[in-house]
Amino acid sequence: MAAVEGYLNLKKKKKLGSWNVFWFCLVGSSLHYYKHSEDDKPKGTIELKGATVVDAPDHSDKKLHALAVTGCGDGDFFVASPDDEEKVHWLQALTAALSAPPTPAPSKEKRKSDSVIFRAKKNVASKAATSGTGKKKIAKTLPPAVHNMLNTLEIVLEKLAPDRAKGLYNTLIKVMVKANFQVEKKTLTLEDFQPLYRPLRAVFEELCKSYDKHQKGEGDSIDWTMVTKYFQSIEGVLSKLMRPYMKPANILKLKEFFDFLGSKAFQKDLFESPKVTAEVKELITFFREYSAWEDKYENFTPMKVSLGGLLVIIADEPQLTDEQILHNLLSKK
Repeated sequence: MAAVEGYLNLKKKKKLGSWNVFWFCLVGSSLHYYKHSEDDKPKGTIELKGATVVDAPDHSDKKLHALAVTGCGDGDFFVASPDDEEKVHWLQALTAALSAPPTPAPSKEKRKSDSVIFRAKKNVASKAATSGTGKKKIAKTLPPAVHNMLNTLEIVLEKLAPDRAKGLYNTLIKVMVKANFQVEKKTLTLEDFQPLYRPLRAVFEELCKSYDKHQKGEGDSIDWTMVTKYFQSIEGVLSKLMRPYMKPANILKLKEFFDFLGSKAFQKDLFESPKVTAEVKELITFFREYSAWEDKYENFTPMKVSLGGLLVIIADEPQLTDEQILHNLLSKK
């Protein structure tokens, strides 16, 4: 059985106090924990066989998402992760371990070897995603309308945030290339992206409304709270899907990308800066085409409409079948 590893916060019930951070390695039913990930021997081991693992909302807050483990020979304790997705990941792993046999801690060399291989695979994929080859793949994969939209967005970022533009845009391209790669490998499916539908459509509609208001000289009427929530929802879906295939640092960059797009400062510049008047008009045109495509094909399921509409834009190609629409999402036409 492959080991499950990562940093978690630990608090033992018999010594309720502050949380302590350890590197955990779960093998079989044995949860080994180390002061540092590179340590030779674990600081301690908790045997889970026969225990119970449940959510512990009373011990959670904005920064820690806790699980309670009871019925262990070593006494009850809590572990907490930095986000809800990671908590679910550990809940599943710990629950599966309850019926497994006790297993000794793997050697430092074994843990290091597995870690190096894992990082090497991610590094290769990461370099491919932001290389010229990766960007050419995106250009070939996506229809012209979407490719032009991405180019326009890149120009907007360069004009409004020159110091951050390259990093922000590379993050977007990296996610798209890796998503494409995982769909091709069948480790992700088109249906996995369905939760993007509502927040994506809502963001486009809010931006179009705000643009129209500015054009009429009626000022800013955008609902910033909702726009922020929509971007957070999009980021949450993508982070959950791509977490197994991207380094933690890149998952953080993905969050920073959507936080930037959803910031009031960026949106204000987007509609008020004369530097990007032409580019913003192009983006709004694309958003309207996307919405029009959805309205035209309202009999399709939300998943087909949202994903096909965004990444295929087939308003002028009604002869395509549903399967072709889905296929063109993340593969060559």
